[in-house]
Amino acid sequence: MKIEGTGIIKILITFKREQKLYTTGIKILSTDWAKLQRNVDENGLSSKLRDSKFIELYNQLYDENSSLKRAKAIIEKLGESFTFEDFKYLFSKPTISVEITKKDTNNIFIALENKSQTMLKNDRIGSADLYRTVAGSLSRFLFSLNNDERYELNLPILNKKSTDKAFLEFAQITPILLQKYEKWMLKFGKSAQKKNGIATPASSTTVGIYLRQLRTVYNDAIGQGIVNRDLYPFTQKGFVIPSGRNEKKALTKEEVKKIMTYEASPNNFEERSRDLWIFSYLSNGMNFSDICRLTWGDVNGNQVKFVRKKTANTKKSDLKKITITLFPESFAIIERWGNKDKNAAAYLFPFINETMNERAKKETIRQLIKITNKWVNRIAEKLGIEGDVNTYHARHSFATILLRSDAPIPFISQSLGHSNIATTEAYLGSFEDEQVQGYLKALI
Repeated sequence: MKIEGTGIIKILITFKREQKLYTTGIKILSTDWAKLQRNVDENGLSSKLRDSKFIELYNQLYDENSSLKRAKAIIEKLGESFTFEDFKYLFSKPTISVEITKKDTNNIFIALENKSQTMLKNDRIGSADLYRTVAGSLSRFLFSLNNDERYELNLPILNKKSTDKAFLEFAQITPILLQKYEKWMLKFGKSAQKKNGIATPASSTTVGIYLRQLRTVYNDAIGQGIVNRDLYPFTQKGFVIPSGRNEKKALTKEEVKKIMTYEASPNNFEERSRDLWIFSYLSNGMNFSDICRLTWGDVNGNQVKFVRKKTANTKKSDLKKITITLFPESFAIIERWGNKDKNAAAYLFPFINETMNERAKKETIRQLIKITNKWVNRIAEKLGIEGDVNTYHARHSFATILLRSDAPIPFISQSLGHSNIATTEAYLGSFEDEQVQGYLKALI
């Protein structure tokens, strides 16, 4: 600390009892440093600390491009030939690549981390975080097993003082292990929010999501020749990933009209949240990530053409644009909340900007969704609409109201941006029984 209360974060390197410091160039208040340290553990930054300042600081210190990660990579690269002189040279030359490829490929945890890194390089922040979350969950499960259970699953026996990191070969991922992991998730899948808190059950939907990520990494390992295809556990006779039953997420047309005609207090979160929900509903159920990324250049008269970010992330060619029609209500919402800078490259709404990195954009959109859900739920409660109402209801309501209006499924599929009709049919599956009952009433 050179100035009282302010210091520079440095990396301490120890080699053969000699220590040297290397600056990261990051200045910080001592109070902020203490707060950050209290909210960081092996799982990352605490979900309680959502201040964008600390999120950005955490990313500067710990993400794949941080000084810390680079220092560790240099040390691994130098290996037994390490010298402080060589380290200093490489550390001072950020243009020199020192990326290290993990040698231990037959480890699901390294595979999950490598998959996460690949997602980060492609700016798929949500997917990157999910793979790391799955790794954390699987690690908690493995360390929850007693030695009798570990022996049954052909896992190494641990002593009480063991500090080993979680390790799991692909061949050890058997149907029995997956069944035990599923049961554990349904009891303890959600980690405690407090240090000495109690873990709570995860939903069957979450269990399915996590296991599909594991399956993806396992399939990659087969393709790379790491594990024999004959050992594949995700089969009908082995382990079948649970598919959570779709819950009703759609409002009736009458309920949507109530929200559209609700007189919100002007120029505050209530009005903005109502407007953005309506804009999503009228725009083919467009999700908020896509809404925030629309530019003025996407608008042409009363139409908007865009590519879903989800699709753009997974495809490199044949990117089909979705066309939405702007209603008078849509234009009114744009007028109230749109970006005053109408340059073609400027975002239609001023919630994110190009100075943000992808993680900052994602966090901003997440906060926008959180605020919108909070206020739309309050509006729904005032209107007597039962159950939760969130941004996802806007998308389902768009699709379901079209279906109940006898719109053909191919049209709904095209409007939602689905690549095939089968996806749309599965998407609408939870509403079909209700429609069938309506048709059957015509019999008597």
